[in-house]
Amino acid sequence: MNYLLIKNLMNELERYEQEGHNSTDVQAFAAWVSGAQHRFQAPAIPDGAISGETLESMISKLVVFMNRYARMYVKKALEGTGINSFDEFTFLIALYPFGSMTKMELIERNIQEKPTGMEVIRRLLEKGYLDQQDDPKDGRSKRLTLTAAGRQTLEGSFQAMTKVTHIVSGNLSEEEKLQLLFILQKLHEFHQPIYQSKKEPDLDQLLMQHNIAPVL
Repeated sequence: MNYLLIKNLMNELERYEQEGHNSTDVQAFAAWVSGAQHRFQAPAIPDGAISGETLESMISKLVVFMNRYARMYVKKALEGTGINSFDEFTFLIALYPFGSMTKMELIERNIQEKPTGMEVIRRLLEKGYLDQQDDPKDGRSKRLTLTAAGRQTLEGSFQAMTKVTHIVSGNLSEEEKLQLLFILQKLHEFHQPIYQSKKEPDLDQLLMQHNIAPVL
């Protein structure tokens, strides 16, 4: 009997259940295994990996690199638009579909620290791209809205920023883009509650809470 095959099959079944599949349909399980193997074949260690790097450290490094690449393209795209930074763009675009937000709602939607977010808002107010009024529900808060100038400036950047989104996605196929989106959304849903808790993160506590065992 091929015990290794049985062991691998049990590992796949455990993953199947962890993803929330409770069906006892053998064909459904077989289709999932086939699809998982097609979508997530383990790649070789990428070129440029430093000897001794862990999988987690490479992921963290490449996420940071992607942020830097994106900012490089965004800086070029925003030249001459009146928007001076990626942060200014993300604050304006966050208000675009929602009409108005309080300052803290806008800062939190952009996953910013309060001092940094307040500085971005100050610059946008000075440029005349935002208007602020007392919040009718809370006199201590201010609600922000896009001005006509802010909306016009933002819309003037759309064509160049659309080019950036395609460049950042690079040479990924449509299927790979969906895979990446799924993975990034999963990571976002993991980290967002930690950010929203407003607590200084305790790294050891987070590792224990989420049953993460780092290799040290």
